[in-house]
Amino acid sequence: MQSDLWWQVVAEVVGETHSASGLDIAEVADRAMHRLGITAELYLSKRGQTALVPLLVNGHREPVSIEGTLPGTAPRC
Repeated sequence: MQSDLWWQVVAEVVGETHSASGLDIAEVADRAMHRLGITAELYLSKRGQTALVPLLVNGHREPVSIEGTLPGTAPRC
């Protein structure tokens, strides 16, 4: 059942990240989400909450503005 797989993925992410930091968290989340056939992108809010900075395992991406963007609405939900 898909619901059981979802909770297994959640348990894996929580179990492996409770003492992790930085890129380890992004790597664990992305690896676990692959079991569901999806990918994960994690962002941290910069001090002052003006931009979201991606935690990337590979590659580089510029920060995303919080104001007026879809990713910027997530921290406010």
